[in-house]
Amino acid sequence: MKYTNKLASSILAISFAISSALADSTKDKDFICCFTEQKKAISSTSFITDKDGNKHKTTKIGKQHWMAEDYKYEHSSSKCAIEGDNPDNCVRVYDIDRKSESEVKKICPTGWRLPTKDDFNELGEYLMPQNFNEMSVKQKRHARAKMSAQLRSIHWDNGEDTFGFNAKPHKEIKKQLQALGLQPKAECACYVGIERIKEEVKDVDMSKPGHPLIYEKVAISLKFCIDSEALSIPSGLQFPISNELRIRCIKE
Repeated sequence: MKYTNKLASSILAISFAISSALADSTKDKDFICCFTEQKKAISSTSFITDKDGNKHKTTKIGKQHWMAEDYKYEHSSSKCAIEGDNPDNCVRVYDIDRKSESEVKKICPTGWRLPTKDDFNELGEYLMPQNFNEMSVKQKRHARAKMSAQLRSIHWDNGEDTFGFNAKPHKEIKKQLQALGLQPKAECACYVGIERIKEEVKDVDMSKPGHPLIYEKVAISLKFCIDSEALSIPSGLQFPISNELRIRCIKE
């Protein structure tokens, strides 16, 4: 995805560890060679029910089990976002940034949890062709687009939905970017995850000598984004959208 505003120009940079080798003198070959060893897709036939009684499809990608549709549970950290121009078309978005670890753990159904940066990296590494580091710059660009296509709905810009992840563009993100004066030239989907858990000062205990500080473990959120050209974990400066994003829980 490309933007006219320089602030968002770096969103297409892959955030996985595999993206380090961009300068490669290898000659371009027929791109078909790069995906001769296709991963086998596993059909989305399982379901998981949230605490509101909503059923969600799930799918297996590599060793991971993911929700195959956007989460619908009405948690206290979520709100309704209007998708498109229809006020009745509501999707749930969640802001977990600096929410207590105990509260964040209650969002997903029992046996499931919010994905971490390592989970997203593992997903990207599974989709990555084994010979990625030996590819030319042009081949790597095609490989990133292929990785994205494997997660995108077949109704979204040549998506293949190889594993039933069925990612669809999030129209509320496009609205946010336009409100910031950015002009997106393509669509994207972004999901919230946990970058890390850290301790922050919550209060001061005035009842004890010395008034010791009271600490609380909180979640620091991250964005995992899919567009027609790549997968990425952009920083806030690279992609200045709200922390209110959709969720795809992962099985523990």
